[in-house]
Amino acid sequence: MGDFIIVKGAQIKMPETFGPIVLVAPPLHTLEATGYATIEGAKICQENDEKKVKITTKYTTAIHIKPGEVLLTIAEAKTASYVLSTKPVITAQKWTVLCAVKIPATDPQGNLDPTIPQLQDVFIINNPNQFVTVE
Repeated sequence: MGDFIIVKGAQIKMPETFGPIVLVAPPLHTLEATGYATIEGAKICQENDEKKVKITTKYTTAIHIKPGEVLLTIAEAKTASYVLSTKPVITAQKWTVLCAVKIPATDPQGNLDPTIPQLQDVFIINNPNQFVTVE
């Protein structure tokens, strides 16, 4: 069986941690879609829809307890390898998210968190499409 096509309304469940980064409140993000085709009334997600996901949220580390801010973006989303439409459709339940520090967290002495950007796999949940797959 192939991967389900991702459609509008599916959600990205962010993990609580990205390496040393601990998200204060891991966000749940609902996806938008721009595909012309629909599955049961929901537009399909097509290539570049994932680039619209930009989430800013608070974070800390074990040492840096005064929260800072990170920006979460999609680094990689799998697309169908062959399509007849103008843009490939987005598939797969697992994507890769980049977590980059925007405003560093600080420790009690005011030292800034030196954490470099972190990559982490995330999962698509609550995808309204549970029927149409691609190989």
